[in-house]
Amino acid sequence: MKNRKIVCYLICTAFILLGPAWVHAGKKVPILKATSKPASKRTTARTKPPTSRPSKKVLPRKKATGLPPQVKKAMARIIKTQKAGFLRHDFKTYMSLWTPTVKMLAGRGPKAGKYDILMTYQQIADRKAFEFLAKPEKNLQMRHMVKNWSFKGKQIMLQFETIMNYGTRTEIVVGEIYRLKKGKNGWQAYENRWWPVHRKVGMYVVILDAHFYRKMDEKIKRFKSKGMYWRYLELLAQTYRFAEARDFLANFVQKQPRKLRAWLMLGYMSLFTGHISQAKRAFRRAQAIFPNARVHPSMKLLKKKPKK
Repeated sequence: MKNRKIVCYLICTAFILLGPAWVHAGKKVPILKATSKPASKRTTARTKPPTSRPSKKVLPRKKATGLPPQVKKAMARIIKTQKAGFLRHDFKTYMSLWTPTVKMLAGRGPKAGKYDILMTYQQIADRKAFEFLAKPEKNLQMRHMVKNWSFKGKQIMLQFETIMNYGTRTEIVVGEIYRLKKGKNGWQAYENRWWPVHRKVGMYVVILDAHFYRKMDEKIKRFKSKGMYWRYLELLAQTYRFAEARDFLANFVQKQPRKLRAWLMLGYMSLFTGHISQAKRAFRRAQAIFPNARVHPSMKLLKKKPKK
């Protein structure tokens, strides 16, 4: 007991004399020294804390009010038709934006690439007529941000970022370029190019830039060489190589016609590339294999052809 008391006494004495710095092995911990002037309870004047960083100037945002009137009209036309289509599934209003000779290009970025998908007016109409049979998303919200524009004569170029928020912590941002010309029906788009910018699911954000696609393309080659075809097909779909996936699946289902997953994926890849009749056939084959298969919701609302 005496030895314990002596040890405790020595430890307490060391702690009082040396302070908490001796506890940290080898680390220098600053010890506060007593000031000569005692701290007063009330301070007569408050001094401003020293500013180590200079204050940043906040630049004002460019407002849409600075756009020319014709550019404003074209911008309003795009927003109106897009919201009518995606939020209300109003087919007629949505299709009124496009000229009969429109070219819709989907790719990986604002510039042309080898994986671009081209859709004509008829393909756009067939796809939206099919998709708009289903009910629109309840929680979908759309916002548009103008990034760039030009106005020459009777032609306008508008670059947008469309933010689509699905309300379930899911957000998709799409870049778009519209080229419009003025005719009898007002401003109409004769060319549209869109590409994914980023997607967000919960706290997980994927930025779809050149670095992302380069990494994914390397994985696609590796999975294909190893014969890991389902991983290969999944990455083709995630990296917007829809046409390549559709061609592969069209050959695959001929060899394995009872593969449900292949028919479902073929249906969606055909839909995304504008081959609507092929998509419907693939979904029907999937339903024949398994009636409760996760086909597109519009399949339940299609009118059945009368039997002869």
